[in-house]
Amino acid sequence: MVSDVKARFSNGALRPLEPLDIEEGAEVTLRIVEVAPNKPDSPAPRRPEEERAPGSGTHSVLAMIDRLRAEIPELEHEKAPSDGAKNYKHYLYGHPKEG
Repeated sequence: MVSDVKARFSNGALRPLEPLDIEEGAEVTLRIVEVAPNKPDSPAPRRPEEERAPGSGTHSVLAMIDRLRAEIPELEHEKAPSDGAKNYKHYLYGHPKEG
């Protein structure tokens, strides 16, 4: 499950600003995105619902890629094949590799 939850850092701990739908004691991974206070001359920070493509009802591709990359440990990226585009049939269907 992936979800964005706003929290406030106080007294050395993150405290969610809304109820969480997870079991007590569950281990989670946090991605910290600091939200700067709004200044009159700067645009407001983007919220997750603003990452949606206009009128489509779906998230933008770039936002989706960012979320997926954040979910995969860095060491797993190094294990991925570098010839995936050339040999996609091998990796998807078991065909022999090309050159």
